[in-house]
Amino acid sequence: MFLSSLRSLTLLLATILALPCIAAGEDGATLKGRVVSPARFAEQLKPDEIEIQLVEQVQTEDPPIPENWSQLTLEEQDKWLAEFEVSEAGKKYIAEQESRIAAARKFNLKVEPDGKFVLYDIPPAVYALSGRVEKNFGGRSYVCEVYGQLEVLAEAQEVLLGDLEIAVSPIFKAGDPVPQLEIETLTGGKLRLDSFKGKFLLINFWSVSSPPAINFQKNLQKIVSELPADPPVELLGLSIDAEAKPVEEFLQANGRVGQVAVLGGWSHPAISEFGLHGVPALWLVDREGKFLATDSDLGTALRDSGLSLAEIIQAKLQGKPLPTRSDKQGEDEDQR
Repeated sequence: MFLSSLRSLTLLLATILALPCIAAGEDGATLKGRVVSPARFAEQLKPDEIEIQLVEQVQTEDPPIPENWSQLTLEEQDKWLAEFEVSEAGKKYIAEQESRIAAARKFNLKVEPDGKFVLYDIPPAVYALSGRVEKNFGGRSYVCEVYGQLEVLAEAQEVLLGDLEIAVSPIFKAGDPVPQLEIETLTGGKLRLDSFKGKFLLINFWSVSSPPAINFQKNLQKIVSELPADPPVELLGLSIDAEAKPVEEFLQANGRVGQVAVLGGWSHPAISEFGLHGVPALWLVDREGKFLATDSDLGTALRDSGLSLAEIIQAKLQGKPLPTRSDKQGEDEDQR
């Protein structure tokens, strides 16, 4: 759905490959480039396995969010979006935006075995370039993606994109084992993820440079500090910030709950092992070191169940099924 993709779209655009602004000729521009596989998967993943589209980016209207939107917590924003999505006004808004998107011009790229592609007569516009395929390497599932954005301006002839490397990220589901990593904490100690076995673990990727991620970390610290002692739950905050100092200042101002590590940027092995594309990103791990809920699972639950994040975590810890939004509304009506 259009609204439920707003946050993931924001994260994608935050990390998107910056492609050029080029002017187009009288009949449109010629687009040239090459898709390349990362060295780690070069033998297993061929560039022409991915079907890639160039899609015109149309201007959509923002939803009529509340005036105090910036003061709402991430959880409150998610709840508002979920409620708006099922309202009559929300359904009308979504239908109108989806109609605009469906009318956008689309072009299919033919990628040759060597990864090269050429596309002719591209009219002036802003375009998103994207393609994906799911693959299994060594018994593990991965999503392989090409994405980018470019603007073709009004007068010229050729857009040279250069090499577009395929982004390869693991796909996790509940029951999968957590990647085994050793991480250095802020106190200088070495920490392995399998050392948390016997406890439930919340792993949150965040950054002090991202206001939504800061609010999310604050909310998580409050949730974990208020959870019952049984079953035991630990919070591991993995900051992607390059420097430790701003993280330490955050902890001094807001307190420390659980363990905290600073990964030093997007090149840390944990980023690729978890397939991270943006922050915040949260995983819940069971006592055996397996995923109880992935970041995607928790995001879907926030959108569809009508529960708060604290309620969702409690339900997961207790092994209870999550109610649907209609179940929640029925309970509220019975209480009235």
